[in-house]
Amino acid sequence: MNRCWLSVFLFLFCVSACVKKDRAYFLQKGEELKAQLYEELHEVQELADLVTKQDRLKVLFDDTAELAIVAHRFVGFSERSEDVDELSQLLADEIHRVLMIPGARNIFEKCQEAALEKLLLIHSCIEK
Repeated sequence: MNRCWLSVFLFLFCVSACVKKDRAYFLQKGEELKAQLYEELHEVQELADLVTKQDRLKVLFDDTAELAIVAHRFVGFSERSEDVDELSQLLADEIHRVLMIPGARNIFEKCQEAALEKLLLIHSCIEK
C-alpha cells in the first residue's frame, strides 16, 4: 500500500470512528463551523486582530476540511445548492472585509494552508 493511500485510510478511519454518518449531521456541523468562522472574523478589525486569531482560524479551516472529506466519503454530497443562506453571505462579506485590511491576505492564506494541503492530498489520492 503506498504512503498516500495509507495516509488517506488512517485519516478516514480515525475521523469516521466516532462520526454519525447521515446528511443532517454533516449539515449541522457545517453550519456550526460556518458560524464559528463568522464570529472569529467579525471580531477582526485590524491586522493585529487577525494575527491574534490565526491559530483559532487554522483549527476552524482544518476542521472544515476534515468535515468535507468525511462527509464526501460517507454521504456523497455531489449536488450543490444554488441557494446562499444568510450566514453564508455574512461569512463571505466578512472574508471580503478582512481581506481588504492591508497585509491580511497573506496571513489569511497561511491560516488555510494546512486545510488546503489536506484536501489536495485526498483529492490526488482519489484520482489515482
